[in-house]
Amino acid sequence: ALPVLDPANVLTLPFWLAYSTVTGTVAMGLWVLAHECGHGAFSKDKKLQDAIGYALHSLFLVPYYSWQRSHAVHHRYTNHMELGETHVPEDADGDADGKLYESLELRKGIMDKFGAEDGIKVWASLQVVLHLIIGWP
Repeated sequence: ALPVLDPANVLTLPFWLAYSTVTGTVAMGLWVLAHECGHGAFSKDKKLQDAIGYALHSLFLVPYYSWQRSHAVHHRYTNHMELGETHVPEDADGDADGKLYESLELRKGIMDKFGAEDGIKVWASLQVVLHLIIGWP
């Protein structure tokens, strides 16, 4: 192996950071195209859309037609309080035992502490950090 770009060498860190940023951005862009094909939003030509969707999904080792079906089912109940699969809003009237996290209480506490105008900014900033930097809470 060539020791020139050894990932264990701290001096090559800028190269590997740039490399991972570029490849990650390209892969995400391709996934967005594949996702749009699965939704039927890429092209009016169904054969072209399915060919591109199939090729891209295959590249990512995701079966196109079964993903297309399961993803449509996933979107059927998006944000439904009882039937939704992911990111279901917390029920303000629900019992304390059934809550996975106390987001409503946390938001209220932040609003009380910082006031309505600043509190919503603090809450929004916290949500940005949780969702975009750390990942889905």
